[in-house]
Amino acid sequence: ALRGLLRHDGSQLTLSLSSAAPVTEDALSLHIVHSTRPELDRQLNLQRTGEGRYAGETASLSPGTWYLRLEPADKVWELRARITSDGAFQANLTPDV
Repeated sequence: ALRGLLRHDGSQLTLSLSSAAPVTEDALSLHIVHSTRPELDRQLNLQRTGEGRYAGETASLSPGTWYLRLEPADKVWELRARITSDGAFQANLTPDV
């Protein structure tokens, strides 16, 4: 099964994907959705940096609960996570959150 580990250090996002079949898209779309404040929602493009690895940049998240959704341009799969953040975070993305 496809899984991902997303880390954010306050500015840089790094994503590591693991799957049986390699993920080869040049870019993936990451939706970051606040649980109660839609004006804080954002969408980012993560660029491929190596085998199963992607990176991007975004400002720190406001404190609160956030929902993450990662998908390729053709939306043939998606990974999700729910996090509570006060800035930096680490999230395990899975198909079944």
